[in-house]
Amino acid sequence: MVAKKKEVIEHIDYAKENVVLAGQLTKRNEQYIHDLDKALSLANVSELDRQRLAYTMMQELIQNQKTGKTARQLYGTVAEQTKRILEGPKEDETKPSPDWKLFLDGGLLMGSFFMIMTGISANSQSLGIVSMLLNYVIMGLAMLVLTKASPKYQEMMKASTHKWVALFKYLMITILTMLICVSGIFVTSFIPAVINPVLDKSIYLIIGVITLGAKFYLKKKLNIRGGLF
Repeated sequence: MVAKKKEVIEHIDYAKENVVLAGQLTKRNEQYIHDLDKALSLANVSELDRQRLAYTMMQELIQNQKTGKTARQLYGTVAEQTKRILEGPKEDETKPSPDWKLFLDGGLLMGSFFMIMTGISANSQSLGIVSMLLNYVIMGLAMLVLTKASPKYQEMMKASTHKWVALFKYLMITILTMLICVSGIFVTSFIPAVINPVLDKSIYLIIGVITLGAKFYLKKKLNIRGGLF
């Protein structure tokens, strides 16, 4: 059924249909569609995509102009609508970021701290560079689990239960996750030294500082929301 519906949509003669729809618009709304199409053309949007967009917008306009609404009232200025179309739909600012962003944010944070502590500690035995880099992945997965189980995340998702139940559940998940995380780090220590050489502590420190800086830069750049920190 869905395939048939899609096939019907794909066989619409947008150029022909748009001429009919344009004839039902007010002069002001028709001019708006014309100016928008021109702006999108200058932005190298394909003719077919512009026709599809005009087809959808003109149908909306025909319905809304019955109550006196104009294209500008519905979509803003031509420049604003053009920018909105070119940038695509924005993420819901009230919701947490996608899992891959939370994984990246948590992995860079905790992996960097682990790397920095190794670099400044005089007495600790260093792990190999491959083990240290794998810690970013392990820490990222651990932080993703803890983040999604946290009361803060659950509240953002409108899925929180009784506070004491949520806190107890979070405590148990935290303990289990940390045990798995420590086990994962321990396992990486068995990677052969041939492919997992131990480097000078100063190198670990430099890597840790760089990745910690990357964490804060990407958090702002990617607008990461919903993390623990």
